[in-house]
Amino acid sequence: MLIPLFDIQASILGYAPGTTDSAGAEELLASAERLGITRTLVRREPEIGGTSDPMHANETIYAACEAHPGLVPCPIVVPNTAYDLPDETEQVADAIHHGAAAAYIRCGADHWFAADWVSDNLFGAVSERALPVYVGSETMSQRELATIAERFPRLPIIYTQIDYRAQRTLLPLLETFPNIYASIGNPYNIHMGIEQIIERVGPTRLLFGTGFPGAEQTAAVTYLTYANISEEEKALIGSANMDRLIGAIQE
Repeated sequence: MLIPLFDIQASILGYAPGTTDSAGAEELLASAERLGITRTLVRREPEIGGTSDPMHANETIYAACEAHPGLVPCPIVVPNTAYDLPDETEQVADAIHHGAAAAYIRCGADHWFAADWVSDNLFGAVSERALPVYVGSETMSQRELATIAERFPRLPIIYTQIDYRAQRTLLPLLETFPNIYASIGNPYNIHMGIEQIIERVGPTRLLFGTGFPGAEQTAAVTYLTYANISEEEKALIGSANMDRLIGAIQE
């Protein structure tokens, strides 16, 4: 069975903090084509020594996705608490207008944190439209993530960049909050981790991701392909779970 693959954990056009990893759309697409990955959710990391303007970063992501149909935008959203950006509902509406499948939260780079008095307008806006929020472990701890999931139970939250050491708390996090979804992309590589999560919460809460360009995409493809689960479960993780989340976005 050929598993349709939708990589939900990749970045282009910027530098991840603390690294020199960078890649353009062409490099990403060449790697994806080689491995049979047909769609990729792409975001832009803050650049070292360059612009971190979220609205400018979104424009570059939209342009790349418009030029390459295999790319799906994951634009940045930011609380408009300094009144220097479009308000939160406008940011979400613009993201959906451009075909976004998720919205990227990068608190540190954009100088905010997830206290209710700072961020509830933003999380309320994405929740109202059921636009999934993409959050990396370097941005938000599981403890913080749980508070958001509890305050906004209808908000789908995509949690990524999960270290294998987090399994002890990841399992109860997923068991407690049904609106949290976990990416199997780098650095998540725990032995029998996919199987254990499926045993506890079922196959609908996992999403295929790779961690490109910081990680080679082959590793994640191999990890899913050889998991001791059914072909139907692999298909759910490979793309169907993300397609379901996209289908629920309120346009």
